[in-house]
Amino acid sequence: MKFKFFSSLCNIAHQEHQYIPEYLIEMGIIVEKLQIVALLLPNDGWGLWTYKDNIVYYVMKFSQAFLVTPYIQSLSIPILIILLHLSCLICIFLMPHFRIINQKQVLLLLYYYMILQNNLLMLPQLSFFIGLLTCGQYSLKPDSCNNINILIGSLGTFLQIIICLLTKYFLRQYSFMPFQSISQKFSPFDIVQVLMNSSLILLHHMKQNDSINYLIITEIHLLLILEMKEIIYNQKFDINLNQIYFIWLFMVETFCIIITLGIIGLYDEQYIATFTLVFGSISYCISKQYYDRYTITFNGYISFNNCIQYSQVLYHHQKQYKIGKMCHFLKLQQLQGIHKDSCRLNCFNSKTKMQDRVRQIIYCELSQQLDNVRFNQKIDYEDLQLVFISFLYQIYKKPLVSLIELKKFQQSNNSFYFKHISDYLNLHLFNLIQINQKEENESNQLQISQITKSLQLERYYIPAFVHLLDLKVQLWTQQIKGYLDIYQLQDQACRLSRQVQSINDLMNKDISHLRDTRDRSNNLIEYKLASIFYSSIKNDYSQSLYCETSILDILSIEHTQSDDLFNNSKVIEEKFAYIKLSMVRHKGQIVNRNFKQNAKYFGYEDTDLMNIKMLMPKFIADIHDQLMNNYLQTQQSTLFDSFREVFGITKEGFIFPQQLKLDHDFSTQDDYQIIALLNKIKEGSNFILFNHDGRLLGITEQLFTDFFQQADTTFQIRQINQIFIYMLIPGIVEIIERALKNYENQEELAQIYISHNFKEQIQFFLDHAIVIPTRPQGTSFQSIKSNNFLDQSIYTVKSEKEEFIALSIIEYKNQINQYIQSFEDNFNNNRFIIRFNLRIKYLSLKQQNYFVLEILEIKKRNTFDNFDSSIGQTHLSSNIQRNSSPASYDQYPTEHIDYAPQSEPIKEITPQSSQVYQVKFNYLKQLSNVGDSNIAPLSQRATFLSPTSRSHVHDQLIDKELIEHQNQTIQIALQGDQPSEIFQDNSKKFSSSQQKISNQILEILKSNKLNQQVEVQKSKSSITSGTSGLAAIQLIRTFQHSKGTTFSEKVIIIIFQLILIMLIILISIHLNLIDQINSQILGMIDDINGPLFLQRYAFQLFVYSWSITFDSFKLVDYSDYIINRILASITRLSTIFYQQLATMYPIYIDIEQRGLMPSIQIDLLYQTSIKVDYTYFYDFLIQLADYIFLTVNYSVSNVTQLIDRKFIDNMLNLRYNLKNVASTNLDLIDSLNDIFFIKKDEIENQYYVQVVIEVIVVILLVYSQIIFMRRVETYCQKLSMLLGRLQESQANEMINKALFIKEVLQTQFGKRSWKKQNFYQLGYESRIQQAQRVQSKQNDSKQLNIVLSSRILRPQIRLHSAFILISIYFATITLYLFGGFILYQSQQAQLAPSFNLQLNFVKFGTQLNMVIASAYILKTQPLLFNELQKKGIYSTTELESFKDNNQIFQMFISQYQTYDANITTIYQNVIISTKIDSNDKNILLSIYSKSFCLLLSAQLPFCQNLDTQTFTNKYMKSNQADDNSGYLSQGIEGIVSKIANLFQNSYQYEINNMDFDPDTQHVMTLITSKEFINIIVEHFTDIVYGTNQFLLSIQSSVTKVMEQNLQSLQQYYLILGILLIFIHILTSTIWIYRTNQRLTQIRLSLINLPFEILVEPNTLSRDFDYNLLFLIIYDFDFILASLYLYEYY
Repeated sequence: MKFKFFSSLCNIAHQEHQYIPEYLIEMGIIVEKLQIVALLLPNDGWGLWTYKDNIVYYVMKFSQAFLVTPYIQSLSIPILIILLHLSCLICIFLMPHFRIINQKQVLLLLYYYMILQNNLLMLPQLSFFIGLLTCGQYSLKPDSCNNINILIGSLGTFLQIIICLLTKYFLRQYSFMPFQSISQKFSPFDIVQVLMNSSLILLHHMKQNDSINYLIITEIHLLLILEMKEIIYNQKFDINLNQIYFIWLFMVETFCIIITLGIIGLYDEQYIATFTLVFGSISYCISKQYYDRYTITFNGYISFNNCIQYSQVLYHHQKQYKIGKMCHFLKLQQLQGIHKDSCRLNCFNSKTKMQDRVRQIIYCELSQQLDNVRFNQKIDYEDLQLVFISFLYQIYKKPLVSLIELKKFQQSNNSFYFKHISDYLNLHLFNLIQINQKEENESNQLQISQITKSLQLERYYIPAFVHLLDLKVQLWTQQIKGYLDIYQLQDQACRLSRQVQSINDLMNKDISHLRDTRDRSNNLIEYKLASIFYSSIKNDYSQSLYCETSILDILSIEHTQSDDLFNNSKVIEEKFAYIKLSMVRHKGQIVNRNFKQNAKYFGYEDTDLMNIKMLMPKFIADIHDQLMNNYLQTQQSTLFDSFREVFGITKEGFIFPQQLKLDHDFSTQDDYQIIALLNKIKEGSNFILFNHDGRLLGITEQLFTDFFQQADTTFQIRQINQIFIYMLIPGIVEIIERALKNYENQEELAQIYISHNFKEQIQFFLDHAIVIPTRPQGTSFQSIKSNNFLDQSIYTVKSEKEEFIALSIIEYKNQINQYIQSFEDNFNNNRFIIRFNLRIKYLSLKQQNYFVLEILEIKKRNTFDNFDSSIGQTHLSSNIQRNSSPASYDQYPTEHIDYAPQSEPIKEITPQSSQVYQVKFNYLKQLSNVGDSNIAPLSQRATFLSPTSRSHVHDQLIDKELIEHQNQTIQIALQGDQPSEIFQDNSKKFSSSQQKISNQILEILKSNKLNQQVEVQKSKSSITSGTSGLAAIQLIRTFQHSKGTTFSEKVIIIIFQLILIMLIILISIHLNLIDQINSQILGMIDDINGPLFLQRYAFQLFVYSWSITFDSFKLVDYSDYIINRILASITRLSTIFYQQLATMYPIYIDIEQRGLMPSIQIDLLYQTSIKVDYTYFYDFLIQLADYIFLTVNYSVSNVTQLIDRKFIDNMLNLRYNLKNVASTNLDLIDSLNDIFFIKKDEIENQYYVQVVIEVIVVILLVYSQIIFMRRVETYCQKLSMLLGRLQESQANEMINKALFIKEVLQTQFGKRSWKKQNFYQLGYESRIQQAQRVQSKQNDSKQLNIVLSSRILRPQIRLHSAFILISIYFATITLYLFGGFILYQSQQAQLAPSFNLQLNFVKFGTQLNMVIASAYILKTQPLLFNELQKKGIYSTTELESFKDNNQIFQMFISQYQTYDANITTIYQNVIISTKIDSNDKNILLSIYSKSFCLLLSAQLPFCQNLDTQTFTNKYMKSNQADDNSGYLSQGIEGIVSKIANLFQNSYQYEINNMDFDPDTQHVMTLITSKEFINIIVEHFTDIVYGTNQFLLSIQSSVTKVMEQNLQSLQQYYLILGILLIFIHILTSTIWIYRTNQRLTQIRLSLINLPFEILVEPNTLSRDFDYNLLFLIIYDFDFILASLYLYEYY
């Protein structure tokens, strides 16, 4: 099985590429081996070395540079390589399908690209891709192992390995002399090498350990050793490169051994360079000596494994010696000695030239090994075959012999590569053969290529025409029977039209040049086939007329030519043979024995022709095999140049003259064939063939039957070789003797005896005992000078040739004269006078020559006296004409080729006419009057064509009835309804007027004035009203063959395009819409976090300012670490507080506008409470925060300077509004939750409305489609009904005519052969007669037939299938649109758990902050207020108005028991959630139950395990109570538990009494305790990091879910949308194409209607309105045609 892709690869391999300098190739070999060195010196030094030695280090870096991988860190390089690989493969795939400009340059580029990929770039690129695939230690990005990298690595590795394998297998070195020195021979090891290189790179990228190291080293050793084995034993490269490659391999293997010894610990690292220099030099010398020794000795034995290498090495040394390098002479002698010792054929000849002797040795070795390995491994055998084939045409310059060997080797079990490369070898060898044999231009004769094409066309088209006629008959028959519905008629008509269109397209391709006036065909068969198609199939009689008149023109021209030329007359008269001869598989056998014309030509039955020897005289058949062998060896034959005269033999044994020309046939895959074209010549002459001693070799049938058998009826043709020529022509010896001296060319006269009893004559000859001389040694023979007889342009011979002619031997001539004298005395024979030519032909194979006696005329004579004396007086003699044309049997293929000296090929001797031999005119006149009155020239009694009878042949071939039919239409019209004769009698006599007109037209045709004759035909054949009728018919024909689209089709195409555009727009809109929706939902989810952050920021500001005030008043001695953490937190908070407010501000406005938030009552220190809106409240908070944020300008040491009444006023204002912050925060969360679901519902409604609108638009477009599809169906219905306008009688007439033409087409031979018919006349009944019959039937209403269209039971159209398909299509689009909406809804439903999880944690965080802040106030407010009163900052009255105890107690008590109620639910939701990925889930679970230090050590100082000094320097000095690492060790779960314990143990008084604890000492002890500092004071400095991380992880999981949902929706809309677009384009294209084809076929089916029916008034009157309706848009020309015909009728 063959594939075009692999054929393209073979094409690349077969190109002769540009020469590459040898030094560049050597550099490439060095680079390739340095890449192996880079693997031996990895960057990590095998875990043993550090490359302290600078030499080794630089060698490592230098070699790594050629491996490239460590220096490239971008993914763009592998992606670019993948794109280049794909481009290369696509280009190779597309090359056979497209015609590429500068194809040779493209092939050259592809060749070098693939060679580089296989050699220099294989290891680096495998390192790229395998590194990405395995995420290995040397990969581009070892730390970023993801699916994309793995995908790129997998694809790149696969493509790289595929390209390397394709390169090694297809771009191999297969010829004796490689097209390019960089190409390599192929062996199975090449596949192993690619796989080993891949595994080596894979191991290289794996994590190193001792096992991996040993595996890498072992594999490198194995790879190098196997490569050396391939190099030394298989000669993979050119001779010089092979040695260089082997030396480098040996040196790298030595280095590998050194590295191996170092790895196992036998020496230290510092000795690597020393050992490498020492042993590297030694390895160089050893490898060079070993290679030279092996390539000279070959171990003293040549086998099939090394015979190719031996042959190439021998030829290499011979070339070097030839150019003067004498050092190669000794190597040549040694190599020749090896062959001399092993040769079985003794072909060694030391006397021949060195070049010829080397070629003979190589041929002998290759041919011997081919015989030895036929049954061994297939690959080795085929490699040897290819080398032998290339040797024959590259070195021996015998492309034909090479082609024969290739055909021999082609078997069904050939390898995949051999099957593909053999095609290109066939083509290459064919071109070489054609260069050596250039065909002469014989413009007056048909060429073999034309006959081959004609036979191919005939073999295909005649059965096709018969099949089309059967289909037409079936159509008419079924129309008569009737159809169930209109679609049955359409299907059958379309089936016929498809066949017609297919044949029409093929004919336009095969014979499109018939109308080319510049290069017009002279092949009559092509015109005849076209005429058949136009007249019988398409009813196009004008085109048929053109073809028939062209045939008349060709035949008229040929009428003036010589009768011996091979032209169309011979083809029509079937006087030629077309023989295909096998030269390899079945040597000498006739391949096309089923070609009946050959059997008829030679007088055999159809199955009798087997071997070519049957068709030639026996004396030629005996040496025919040698003649074929001679041609195959020399490839020289003039039979390929032009036609040559030869002799054939009939089945009965009679010879006949013929012309022969040969041509090559390379079309058979496993055989070489020769095409022989033969045609009979000189049919008015008779011939006698006799050899050099006079024995008859053959005689023509007419001469034998009319004279020999008439005189002696018992004499048989098989006895003719018992007769000698001098027994018939007594004077033949003297005639030959004188002719050999005169060399003149003139017709001569002689006397011939015809015996009454040949048996007695033969017995008398035997009794006479004439001794026929043979050619003894030392005998002097007749000498013929080559300059007089031989054509030096054809053959190269010596200046003088010795020829043995027994009839010129004196002793033999004396015996002949004695015999003749005795014969004349004893026998009384019939005597005739003959006019003849005598020629001699020389066969050099067996030193044979034979004579050709051509008898031009013969007359009988009763009296001999005067005749004898006249002969003596005039010295009549004949001339020997030595033909310049060689025998046709002189060169043919051979099965076995022997290059020993061969005998010379056939030479034909042709005299040069130097003078004219004069014969007395009065004697010729006297001789012409001698004899009986009934004697006439022999040619007048011949049954074959002769120059005197060619006018009769022309009358047969040129149908004069055609011309009369065209020029005498009026006379034809007067004949009434009399049927015209199809086959005319060739002897028919015409009237004088008709003959005169015919002769005039013949004169026009002879003058090549075809255009004038066609105008005469048109002007005299018009049966309508002149030009208008012809124009109408032409326009109707144009309509029938139109392939355009109707208006309805165009509208449907526009609708299809609108739907396509709509789909693209819908996909874009939906992709943009879901992206916007996703952004909106993500924004709303982010907004949920806003209240938590703002509430926390407000509580943080209060707690920070409260703690700083406590520290400043020395109420609590906080450490510098605590104050520093507070100041740092305030600084960080100052940057994000305003950003968060700016983000939330539009949300507050939206909430207020929606009326979801009540007004807020602000508590002021010195004023009454006021009600404000949200925006005002947060502006108020900003004002308070501005002053507190002034602390960022202070440090731990001077922060007390900031504490004044104004600072405390802002702090207390913030304190008294914490309840507002808490309450509004909870309300805000609920409002945002409501807004989220409100907006989500709005988005869904908007989405739904958009989908509904889109579906409505689709409905409108689909409905429009159905409307116009109905119009198209109506169009088809009208055309189909028009097809049924035939009446039954008319249909029967059409059936009868089609059956008659079918019968004619099936007649291959004889007078009724289709080649001899005028199909214009056969298919064209007089329009006047037909019009008269139609008119008479219309006048007789009783006999009016009903049109066949009325027999269709259901003519209505149906749209069921179209409606179903459109419904399915509409449903698909609707499901696509609603499917996206449903998918979106399901995703939103799946998003709810994640959203609720985030919302619950936001509520938890808010409540936790409220509890912590209120707990801090409950314990510390009395202490602070007392201190403020002591310091006189506030009075007692003021402080009493500031207390507001109820609000703070209510806030604490309402939250402390419920704040942690949903923490367990949050944990359970995290556990069971399927939308949270594993990474986020691990983070959440870790924060919930494990130490914060695992994830947040960078943000938490006591989690960093710093020493005291380092900690103090970084975070300032801390107290032991400040260490909260234990508090954070159990995550949120532990924090909540410890807070609960604190409240349970320390806040019972406040909870029970709703008042501050009066025990100041207990309170001071509590607020300075480690537990209180860790839980309350450090909550907003450290704990918030954990809660933030937990919340961000939840939000990250929600975001990822949203991104996954968005990606799913995008994939849904994009993938299904593209698939829907593809389906839409595919279905619409198929529908448009099929509909257009259907319309075209229905229009074309109108060819089944005669034009008279198509344009008759009834048809026009019934369908004219409709035609006007649809053709006004479609085809205005058809309306013009209708109007023309309407006017006529």
